[in-house]
Amino acid sequence: MIFYIHPPLLDVPLDLLRDICCKRMALLIKIDASEGDVEAIRRVLEQDDTCHECLHEGTTEDLVSHFVVRSVLVTQRSALEHVVRAEAMLFRYRFERLSWDEKWGILGHIREEVQSTLGCKLAQDYRNVLETLTKVLDAMFGKWDDISHDREFEVQVPFEHALSLVSTRSVTLNRGIATVMTPFLGQLLTCLFEETLRRGIEHFGRSANFRQLFQDKRMAELANVLQDLVSKKHSHQVGRGLLLWSQVAAESFWFPPCMAKMYSMLLRENRLPHEDRFRLTLFLKELGLPVSESLLLWGHFYSQRPGRGATCGHGWQTHNRQLRYSVCHMYGLEGARKDYTAHGCRQLQDTDHCPFVAGAGPGDFGTDGSLSVADMEDLGRLCRDGRASAACRLHLVRSARPLCPEGIDLMDLDDAQGPSVHFQKPSQYYHAFKSLVDQLGGQSDADVD
Repeated sequence: MIFYIHPPLLDVPLDLLRDICCKRMALLIKIDASEGDVEAIRRVLEQDDTCHECLHEGTTEDLVSHFVVRSVLVTQRSALEHVVRAEAMLFRYRFERLSWDEKWGILGHIREEVQSTLGCKLAQDYRNVLETLTKVLDAMFGKWDDISHDREFEVQVPFEHALSLVSTRSVTLNRGIATVMTPFLGQLLTCLFEETLRRGIEHFGRSANFRQLFQDKRMAELANVLQDLVSKKHSHQVGRGLLLWSQVAAESFWFPPCMAKMYSMLLRENRLPHEDRFRLTLFLKELGLPVSESLLLWGHFYSQRPGRGATCGHGWQTHNRQLRYSVCHMYGLEGARKDYTAHGCRQLQDTDHCPFVAGAGPGDFGTDGSLSVADMEDLGRLCRDGRASAACRLHLVRSARPLCPEGIDLMDLDDAQGPSVHFQKPSQYYHAFKSLVDQLGGQSDADVD
């Protein structure tokens, strides 16, 4: 069992390096999709196409492929997230299958590596997790007979180094310190493995070695190959390109009012009610946001302090497992494994989640400045007449007007009879908006202010 703290100093032929890294990445993608299910991981490891030296722990190929994969993906956040999660799942699977004698030898080797690394200049976050790991290992070796015979034992660690245990309420918390008992030591070591991996990657990303690595075009090409493996496996898109979570803010310009309102609340409060989170996740999924990017998006907002108007009390640190499960469930990777589709306009109207249902006011139509007072009055009239779909189509056309070249008259399209502005789902509004502006020669790229 290895914590992968010290990278190997070896010469490896480029062709072999590419081969073992691609095979390791393919394995990690499969393990990540298992969501930690023991039987699923076992089946992955038994498959013929993944039987290779790079998977045999402790071999030269294992060490090289691990460090190269994580190093070249430092700038590829979504692909790197797959790697970290899968490596942690693999660690726990392997650790729980070791005998106590095997664990003694392996943990002793880990302690030596950690103590050696602590003598180096490290970022404080990296040093903190290594010091916690040292404390846990020392405590375990001091009570090894009790642990190996499943007798009572406990160790205290900072709660941030045992988040998965905190989220499942498997520890006792007191003033930021988590007390971990014998049955959860394997999970605690997995938490520390993952945190060591993350902090080690961050440490490398700030080093001169990282800058030197990316001056080598061969490594940049390898990073693109590994990223492509992830994209091909996990892209839940509708044939219009992969959407990254970092692009969502710019793309929100093209969102229909219903989704723009939810996204605006998320920006303001860093939280959404459960049902709105469900709706927005599925909408973004249909736009091409893969599950890995969706996890990054929700992790970004839910790691921040909730706004004053937030009604959701969940946080990424304390409810990580629950929130991850929820997102993966919507992508068909958890629970009944149903691949959910986004809500249609009629569903949103029937549940009063459409801003154009009867009773909506001008403030519900968007406040980005693209609509005039006359536009608001026309939209209000359609709303009062109960013509929510017509109002939404009119909103799209009027919003497109400022983006088109001078001389283009969109008033004849206000009834939205053309095929380019027909839609029945929020995601179709998004694409119709872009398509209409493209057809009329306007600006439809994602960097519209």
